[in-house]
Amino acid sequence: MHLHKKSISTKVGPGILVHGTHLNDDISSTSILELPNQIDPNCPYHPTAAPSTDEPHHRQRQTPTTMSTKYAFGKALKEVRFLFCQTGEHSAATRSFLTRTYPTMKKHNPQTPILIREAAGTLPKIYARYEFGVEKSQSLEGLSDKQIEETVSGLVKGSA
Repeated sequence: MHLHKKSISTKVGPGILVHGTHLNDDISSTSILELPNQIDPNCPYHPTAAPSTDEPHHRQRQTPTTMSTKYAFGKALKEVRFLFCQTGEHSAATRSFLTRTYPTMKKHNPQTPILIREAAGTLPKIYARYEFGVEKSQSLEGLSDKQIEETVSGLVKGSA
Protein backbone atom coordinates (compact mmCIF):
# COMPACT_ATOMS: atom_id res chain seq x y z
CA MET A 1 0.00 0.00 0.00
CA HIS A 2 1.41 3.36 -1.06
CA LEU A 3 0.64 6.35 1.17
CA HIS A 4 0.27 9.79 -0.34
CA LYS A 5 1.21 12.53 2.08
CA LYS A 6 -0.13 16.05 1.50
CA SER A 7 0.30 19.10 3.68
CA ILE A 8 -2.51 21.63 3.48
CA SER A 9 -3.39 24.97 5.02
CA THR A 10 -6.93 26.29 5.07
CA LYS A 11 -8.21 29.62 6.28
CA VAL A 12 -11.42 28.88 8.22
CA GLY A 13 -12.23 32.30 9.61
CA PRO A 14 -10.88 35.77 10.14
CA GLY A 15 -7.41 35.34 11.56
CA ILE A 16 -7.59 31.52 11.87
CA LEU A 17 -5.53 29.14 9.76
CA VAL A 18 -5.85 25.36 10.04
CA HIS A 19 -2.77 23.41 8.99
CA GLY A 20 -2.85 19.65 8.63
CA THR A 21 -1.12 16.71 7.02
CA HIS A 22 -3.27 14.27 5.10
CA LEU A 23 -2.42 10.59 4.62
CA ASN A 24 -4.75 8.99 2.08
CA ASP A 25 -7.41 11.60 2.83
CA ASP A 26 -7.25 11.00 6.62
CA ILE A 27 -6.01 13.89 8.73
CA SER A 28 -3.03 12.65 10.70
CA SER A 29 -2.21 15.91 12.44
CA THR A 30 -3.86 19.27 12.65
CA SER A 31 -2.87 22.52 14.27
CA ILE A 32 -4.68 25.82 14.47
CA LEU A 33 -2.68 28.99 14.12
CA GLU A 34 -3.99 32.39 15.16
CA LEU A 35 -2.98 35.02 12.64
CA PRO A 36 -2.32 38.52 13.93
CA ASN A 37 -4.66 41.24 12.81
CA GLN A 38 -2.47 43.15 10.37
CA ILE A 39 -5.01 45.73 9.20
CA ASP A 40 -3.86 49.25 9.93
CA PRO A 41 -7.01 51.28 10.71
CA ASN A 42 -5.29 54.40 9.38
CA CYS A 43 -4.47 52.88 6.00
CA PRO A 44 -6.51 54.61 3.25
CA TYR A 45 -6.84 51.28 1.41
CA HIS A 46 -8.85 49.76 4.25
CA PRO A 47 -12.59 50.27 3.58
CA THR A 48 -13.29 51.65 7.08
CA ALA A 49 -10.28 53.96 7.15
CA ALA A 50 -10.69 57.71 7.11
CA PRO A 51 -9.07 59.53 4.19
CA SER A 52 -5.52 60.57 4.95
CA THR A 53 -3.82 63.52 3.35
CA ASP A 54 -0.67 63.20 5.46
CA GLU A 55 1.06 60.76 3.14
CA PRO A 56 0.97 61.71 -0.55
CA HIS A 57 2.19 58.26 -1.65
CA HIS A 58 -1.08 56.69 -0.49
CA ARG A 59 -4.03 57.07 -2.81
CA GLN A 60 -7.69 56.66 -2.07
CA ARG A 61 -9.23 53.33 -2.95
CA GLN A 62 -11.21 53.84 -6.09
CA THR A 63 -14.50 52.14 -6.75
CA PRO A 64 -14.49 49.84 -9.76
CA THR A 65 -15.31 51.67 -12.94
CA THR A 66 -18.29 50.76 -15.02
CA MET A 67 -15.98 49.87 -17.89
CA SER A 68 -15.39 46.41 -16.45
CA THR A 69 -19.10 45.64 -16.42
CA LYS A 70 -19.68 47.54 -19.63
CA TYR A 71 -17.38 45.18 -21.51
CA ALA A 72 -18.27 41.93 -19.79
CA PHE A 73 -19.53 40.12 -22.86
CA GLY A 74 -22.74 38.10 -22.87
CA LYS A 75 -22.44 34.31 -22.91
CA ALA A 76 -23.99 34.04 -26.37
CA LEU A 77 -21.26 36.25 -27.90
CA LYS A 78 -18.58 34.18 -29.63
CA GLU A 79 -16.50 36.79 -31.49
CA VAL A 80 -16.14 40.55 -32.01
CA ARG A 81 -14.55 42.04 -35.15
CA PHE A 82 -13.59 45.65 -35.73
CA LEU A 83 -12.95 46.77 -39.32
CA PHE A 84 -11.43 50.18 -40.01
CA CYS A 85 -8.79 52.11 -41.94
CA GLN A 86 -5.41 52.36 -40.24
CA THR A 87 -4.77 55.91 -41.52
CA GLY A 88 -8.09 57.46 -42.59
CA GLU A 89 -9.64 60.33 -40.66
CA HIS A 90 -13.06 58.62 -40.77
CA SER A 91 -11.62 55.81 -38.58
CA ALA A 92 -9.80 58.05 -36.06
CA ALA A 93 -12.46 57.69 -33.34
CA THR A 94 -12.50 53.90 -33.77
CA ARG A 95 -8.71 53.71 -33.47
CA SER A 96 -8.82 55.92 -30.38
CA PHE A 97 -11.59 53.81 -28.84
CA LEU A 98 -9.72 50.55 -29.44
CA THR A 99 -6.44 51.94 -28.12
CA ARG A 100 -8.22 52.93 -24.91
CA THR A 101 -10.54 49.95 -24.36
CA TYR A 102 -9.00 46.86 -25.97
CA PRO A 103 -6.89 45.92 -22.90
CA THR A 104 -9.95 46.14 -20.63
CA MET A 105 -12.16 44.16 -23.00
CA LYS A 106 -9.55 41.43 -23.37
CA LYS A 107 -8.83 41.29 -19.64
CA HIS A 108 -12.51 40.70 -18.81
CA ASN A 109 -13.14 38.34 -21.75
CA PRO A 110 -9.93 36.34 -22.27
CA GLN A 111 -11.64 33.45 -24.08
CA THR A 112 -13.58 35.57 -26.59
CA PRO A 113 -11.72 36.48 -29.79
CA ILE A 114 -11.56 40.24 -30.39
CA LEU A 115 -10.37 40.67 -33.96
CA ILE A 116 -8.90 43.90 -35.32
CA ARG A 117 -8.96 44.18 -39.11
CA GLU A 118 -7.25 47.18 -40.68
CA ALA A 119 -7.54 47.81 -44.41
CA ALA A 120 -6.88 50.98 -46.39
CA GLY A 121 -10.06 52.88 -47.20
CA THR A 122 -12.34 50.64 -45.09
CA LEU A 123 -15.16 52.39 -43.28
CA PRO A 124 -15.27 51.63 -39.54
CA LYS A 125 -17.67 48.85 -38.61
CA ILE A 126 -18.16 46.31 -35.83
CA TYR A 127 -19.38 42.74 -36.24
CA ALA A 128 -20.60 40.62 -33.35
CA ARG A 129 -20.96 36.86 -33.93
CA TYR A 130 -23.22 34.97 -31.56
CA GLU A 131 -24.14 31.33 -31.02
CA PHE A 132 -25.29 29.35 -34.06
CA GLY A 133 -23.35 31.63 -36.44
CA VAL A 134 -25.72 34.60 -36.14
CA GLU A 135 -23.97 37.91 -36.88
CA LYS A 136 -24.94 41.51 -36.24
CA SER A 137 -23.02 44.47 -37.58
CA GLN A 138 -23.16 48.19 -37.06
CA SER A 139 -21.38 51.05 -38.73
CA LEU A 140 -19.11 53.19 -36.56
CA GLU A 141 -18.64 55.85 -39.24
CA GLY A 142 -19.01 59.41 -37.99
CA LEU A 143 -19.52 58.35 -34.36
CA SER A 144 -17.67 59.93 -31.45
CA ASP A 145 -15.65 57.86 -28.97
CA LYS A 146 -18.60 57.92 -26.52
CA GLN A 147 -21.10 56.87 -29.21
CA ILE A 148 -18.80 54.02 -30.28
CA GLU A 149 -18.63 52.91 -26.65
CA GLU A 150 -22.45 52.82 -26.42
CA THR A 151 -22.73 50.95 -29.73
CA VAL A 152 -20.14 48.34 -28.74
CA SER A 153 -21.68 47.88 -25.29
CA GLY A 154 -25.08 47.26 -26.85
CA LEU A 155 -23.72 44.66 -29.28
CA VAL A 156 -21.55 42.72 -26.84
CA LYS A 157 -24.25 42.47 -24.18
CA GLY A 158 -27.03 41.73 -26.63
CA SER A 159 -27.97 38.32 -27.87
CA ALA A 160 -28.68 37.12 -31.35
